[in-house]
Amino acid sequence: MNSDSSENKDILKDMYIARADRLPAWGLSYLLIFGLAFSFFITLYDVINIGFALPYIEFVTTAGEASLAASLGLFGYAVGGPTLTIIADRIGRKPTLLFTALLTSIGSFGDALAFNIPTLYLFRFITGMGIGGDLVLVMTYMSEMAPAVKRRSYVNLAFIGGWAGIGFGPFFHQ
Repeated sequence: MNSDSSENKDILKDMYIARADRLPAWGLSYLLIFGLAFSFFITLYDVINIGFALPYIEFVTTAGEASLAASLGLFGYAVGGPTLTIIADRIGRKPTLLFTALLTSIGSFGDALAFNIPTLYLFRFITGMGIGGDLVLVMTYMSEMAPAVKRRSYVNLAFIGGWAGIGFGPFFHQ
């Protein structure tokens, strides 16, 4: 890609964002805000969920195995966040957000169905990649699509969804 094309793309993006900032309200469905908040709910629920679930997984017999399972999820965040944002820059935020949901779902179902330590490690990493991408892309999408005057309210709604996931997590394990 030549620099003229890249500069033109940046100028168009800036013009689009400036136009969106002048809009008085969200131009997309409020169901989308709910969906993004629910995405954050699932993401942060997983953060608390793994700590409650590990003691009950029969084949996790040592603290080292439990620590590695939790750490591989966090390592997945570190890999998934940057990787999926690069992909989102290339193919778009919305398809990549859907892909993060797919990765998180596959990883979470794999976590639940894991039959030994290696499969649990693999699925914790996959779950982490989806979560890492989601954490970055939800806020990026909100900041790019919400008009300036409503942005903080919409972003706060998404964060409330996430913190609800952490808050309700312990009650789902009782």
